[in-house]
Amino acid sequence: MIGLTIPVVALSDDGEKLCDRVAGRPCIRIGFSWEQLDGPTADDPRIKWTYGMIDTGADIIAVDAAFANPVAALKVPHKTWEAHTVSGPADMQIYKGFLFVANSSRCIPVAMEFGTAPMNHGYKIVLGRSFLDHTTFTYNRTHGIKKIVIG
Repeated sequence: MIGLTIPVVALSDDGEKLCDRVAGRPCIRIGFSWEQLDGPTADDPRIKWTYGMIDTGADIIAVDAAFANPVAALKVPHKTWEAHTVSGPADMQIYKGFLFVANSSRCIPVAMEFGTAPMNHGYKIVLGRSFLDHTTFTYNRTHGIKKIVIG
């Protein structure tokens, strides 16, 4: 697959776009679906679009529980994972689904495993190393992260 370049925006905790890339949370526009979709596009109504925060300190992908809503989607976790959080270990239910990344010309699905957690931020997905392992980006202490290449 040829890499897909996505711009990174800085968001405050309440979801406001910031000019200061270092002070804000580095986020990309990202889509979510429980199912694989044929012919997805950047404005596909079958995809729930939001922001995902790039988090190099997280092992896995986490999706806001209310955003994913596995109970309403009648989804059952396929395994349990012991998460190591700042408040200690906690069991996290792991589900399977799809993330979608898009720019003006292409939209590609990424099969994923993710846990759910309540999030009260402007972003609804935390993109940990299980996602970031398939990307390339550079952090600059003055300018933060400007773009990320997937694939």
